Amino acid sequence: MSEIRSPQLLLVEDDEVIREATAEGLRRDGFAVRTVGTGPAGLDAFREAEPSLAILDIMLPGLDGVALCREIRRLSQVPIIFLSARTDAVDIVVGLEAGADDYVTKPFEPAVLAARVRAALRRSRGASTGSAEDVVRIGAITIDRAGHVVRRDGDEVALTPTEYRLLVELADHAGVALDRAALLERVWGYGWAGDSRLVDVHVQRLRAKIEDDPANPQIVTTVRGVGYKVARGCGRIQPASGDVRRGGTLVRMSLRLKLALAIAAVAGLVAAGIGLVAYDRERAARLDRARISAASAVRDAVKLYDNGVAVPADRNSDTILELTPTTTNARIPAMTCRLA
Repeated sequence: MSEIRSPQLLLVEDDEVIREATAEGLRRDGFAVRTVGTGPAGLDAFREAEPSLAILDIMLPGLDGVALCREIRRLSQVPIIFLSARTDAVDIVVGLEAGADDYVTKPFEPAVLAARVRAALRRSRGASTGSAEDVVRIGAITIDRAGHVVRRDGDEVALTPTEYRLLVELADHAGVALDRAALLERVWGYGWAGDSRLVDVHVQRLRAKIEDDPANPQIVTTVRGVGYKVARGCGRIQPASGDVRRGGTLVRMSLRLKLALAIAAVAGLVAAGIGLVAYDRERAARLDRARISAASAVRDAVKLYDNGVAVPADRNSDTILELTPTTTNARIPAMTCRLA
């Protein structure tokens, strides 16, 4: 029967009293703890033997905790918890944005730290559980639970265990807005009476890794006054031959659409030709009506002449009329009218 090994923790704390007291409390809770007192020593210890979880103080000599966290994140996605006497919001957010999964402010109860460690380890272990068929797709994002792998357009995305659990939790409730308290309980594994920065910063980091435009998220969206959700049916169309981008929106020009546009163009040309023919016919009709009106006008003019004479100018043609006024209507000149 194989021996069950205790989780291996790395504690990096420059204050010797706090370091030893913290390590002793964690050992009593069943953890194996390796301790160092500086940032460079912590990085060397991590490289020598990757622990199950790292606990880092922010104020460290040689290499501060935030910089150490970034270096560890380049090597691994193991859970990281910050210990800090700083309670300023900026310091906490900077630490979380560097890649930490959680933070505990000093002074703290050993039982509280042990509970946070257990919760982080559960997230790390639980993230890889699931059946081989349990694959979730959210637009361009694919979540493979069995392999604990997230891919974007086929490329693997490096997520921390907490980021992974956060994405899975939101994906499992697609279309449902989850408030921050619910996410703290379901993702971090405990109810937390503090502010919402822990959730907000992790959402920002998650967006930076999975969104096309983190400033305009389409996958993990904010529900004002509530929390966050993954939209149902979100995603984007992959560029392909014949696609065009109009106003920032990708429009797929399928073969059927191209054929339809070609047919519409031909139909438009035919309609234009028919219109021209109709126009010519209408023009001819208007000319006929004008000729009729002109003949009527000539007849009316003849009536204006007292005893006037209207005779054809050419005996072989009835299209020319010469009108000669009488002396009583001398003011009306003689005129010749052509009817056609």
